[in-house]
Amino acid sequence: MHLIYRFCKICLVWLGPGDEHSAAAFKIIGDLATLIAKRHLIDVNELDSHLENNGRDLTLTQNIGFSGLPSPDSRDWGSLHHFFSRAWFSRAWVLQEVYSSPRALFICGAQNATFSSVYHAADWALSNSARINWRLNWDLVQHYTTSNCANVLRMSSDKTSAQNLTLESLLGACKDFKTSEPRDKVFALMNLPAFQKEYPDLTPDYRMPVVDLYMDVTLHVIRRNAGLSILTYVDRDLENSDEDFPSWVPRWHRANYSLNNSSMWYWYYSTGLSELAPPMSAELLPGRILRLSGFQFDVVEDFSIIDRSNYLDTQPAKPTFDNKTDWKPYETPNSGPYQSKPDVVKAYAMTLTAMCRESNGVFALHCAPENEPHHVSDFVGWLQWLRGDDGNKSNHYPPGLYSQDKPFLTDTTDEEALKYAYHYNIMFGSYVLKRRLIRTKKGYLGIGSYSPQTGDVVCVMYGGRVPLILRPRPDEGFDLVGDAYIHGIMHGEAMNLIKTGEANTRTFDIY
Repeated sequence: MHLIYRFCKICLVWLGPGDEHSAAAFKIIGDLATLIAKRHLIDVNELDSHLENNGRDLTLTQNIGFSGLPSPDSRDWGSLHHFFSRAWFSRAWVLQEVYSSPRALFICGAQNATFSSVYHAADWALSNSARINWRLNWDLVQHYTTSNCANVLRMSSDKTSAQNLTLESLLGACKDFKTSEPRDKVFALMNLPAFQKEYPDLTPDYRMPVVDLYMDVTLHVIRRNAGLSILTYVDRDLENSDEDFPSWVPRWHRANYSLNNSSMWYWYYSTGLSELAPPMSAELLPGRILRLSGFQFDVVEDFSIIDRSNYLDTQPAKPTFDNKTDWKPYETPNSGPYQSKPDVVKAYAMTLTAMCRESNGVFALHCAPENEPHHVSDFVGWLQWLRGDDGNKSNHYPPGLYSQDKPFLTDTTDEEALKYAYHYNIMFGSYVLKRRLIRTKKGYLGIGSYSPQTGDVVCVMYGGRVPLILRPRPDEGFDLVGDAYIHGIMHGEAMNLIKTGEANTRTFDIY
């Protein structure tokens, strides 16, 4: 089918008959396209080629906001989101229609729009929807999901994405597309560039069990890339596990159970990469067991379940920490990894955002050394906001800090401190999504996916850029819990334990 689309002149995408909301939706789509073309100093008819050659501008639609568009209280925004709730935007096989064809035109009743126009409208919805008055539009948006707009962005065949997209990120990104056949979560993507680059020899076989197909692709990616990044996509519910699936195999056949943002920061780190480290090895044992080599760094002692609901609200809600262990406060000075009060504060500030920082709506930014003081100031402002008197102070406050009254900002106004707090709250809410706050027996602070608990093992695997958390099985071997950010070992520091003889290389059999 991809050849049919590739050699056509134009692909006409029929979205179905129009309804009473179509005209309003298409007016916004057209007006937004005109605004974006003006920003790029091009004609609106050049938007398709501009998108193909330049890719997504991460800040453009956020910077436009509501300028030249309906107000946040307008019912027209409900019409736009109602448009994106149409079933076509959720289907996996439609990827080929847009990705492979030289040009696509979306038709809905008597209305039509180019792909780039629809793309930019979806981008706008993802960037600005939190600022819309949802209560006035609930009847129109109750069936809308952000995944449909994200799916539109994944259809782009721009040259930038084609060069940089990996197979594992393609498979992970397309989980929210729907298929009636779980094998099509792989086979429907086979003709896209990332798949053709990394696994061109895969042959569709609908007789192969789903678990074996997913396992084959996972192992192929690990071995081809000599890395373990695909293991950050496991998306596993340990309390309701799939018995047929090994813990290390991603569940591409279902929509995201718990969206994991690890891919935003994975490539910034080098936990298991060093000239001291042996080469990565991945061996498949009978029984679908994955054997990896590395060493045990530590064991989880304390953990807390984080609720960060409504963090994007205009009046942000404070998070809550449901502490499942005692979380004895850090004492300073001490002999642990964070030996002074500033060290402890910095550890929390960096851990709760995985040492990343948001700027102008872009979250995939590593917190550079020159920005660390600003990041810590945002965090301290956030602590001051969390201390506000609402009758539930202790549940809002991160556990383990040396004081519930300190630190505090001394050279800022209350207004500035609140601005810092809200900025950190947005970053925190994004980076701890479906993660728990953990502390190890040695005192290292971290956030782990998806549900780490006391007794889980923090491991450094050779070839892995981030630590993995494993759960010992009752008989033998381990289950993969997920990946982690552990403050103080993300840049290869733990590899010194091998050099000093404090840790020994071993194998881990993951079931």
